[in-house]
Amino acid sequence: MHKKNGFLRFLYKLILLSAAGAIWFAFQSESRQRYIRNLLKQIPDLPGRYSV
Repeated sequence: MHKKNGFLRFLYKLILLSAAGAIWFAFQSESRQRYIRNLLKQIPDLPGRYSV
């Protein structure tokens, strides 16, 4: 029962952070939204880009 309770707590925090992020993103200016979208598109490339 304890593991299920911990998972639900984690899920609740994840949903809360996602909602807060979506609200924060909605209130940004259009140019800043484009900048953030472009930055998020580059995240999958980061590990390969900086490997030695």
